Amino acid sequence: MRTSALLVLSVLFASCSDNDDANFQGPDFPTGPGTVFSVQTVSFTTTDAVPVSARFGQNTTPGASPVVILLHDISLDGREWELAGLGLEMMQRLLEEGYQVLIIDSRGHGLTPLPNDGRVNQSLSVDDIDNLHLEVRAALNWLATQPSANRARIGIMGTGMGANAAYVSMGAFPNELKAGIALSPGIFNLTTGESLGVGTGITSFEPHSMLFIAGQGDSLAINQTQVKSASDIAAFLLENTGEPRQLDSRPSNLHGALLLQDPVVSDAVLSWLKTHL
Repeated sequence: MRTSALLVLSVLFASCSDNDDANFQGPDFPTGPGTVFSVQTVSFTTTDAVPVSARFGQNTTPGASPVVILLHDISLDGREWELAGLGLEMMQRLLEEGYQVLIIDSRGHGLTPLPNDGRVNQSLSVDDIDNLHLEVRAALNWLATQPSANRARIGIMGTGMGANAAYVSMGAFPNELKAGIALSPGIFNLTTGESLGVGTGITSFEPHSMLFIAGQGDSLAINQTQVKSASDIAAFLLENTGEPRQLDSRPSNLHGALLLQDPVVSDAVLSWLKTHL
């Protein structure tokens, strides 16, 4: 198992050379302690035999901590949450606030392969989209084996395709996931216009405790002739969500993790988790 470290500096610092012949000299920032969070590469297997690659970030809080599962958008991978300007700042804030994070590469993305089901066309299918919650099921099983994870306090957050997967997971595992956040949900079969990742076919589907955040100017193609805003799609999912539920429809055209660049949005995410997780 590979282990790396995510270093978050609470105070900027720099050193200045004492050599009079130095070519440059930086500003004299105060020094201070930083915090190192362990980030490990882990794996677990879904019920349909997909080996899932994930990254587990642990905070320094003694005892078992709440966990937030992070899901990425289509055509990206878990690194969406580790890139500055996208999800890294939120990942850092979660760790600093005492949460642990489990970042999943969804099937067919990053280091997680598609199911080995004999398919000829090695590309993401409609069934793959509808089965993304199986990665979350496997993640919940894995977290149950981790002493540092508080099994009674697990939440989930996703962007785009991952937002739909977070919504479906909240409905499929209502007793194990306590709070969910969907940033810019909306994914469709471009041939038929059918909505994907909405929990179709799952029995006892009970999504709840969801915060939806989406831009009014974020246009998503339904098929070759129709588009909807992510905000409209979030409103549709909201109607099928049990309380507590909330929609933050933003005057923005930003999509997914980019919405987190707005401090109001990132603060709303942390407030939802603090209240419901």
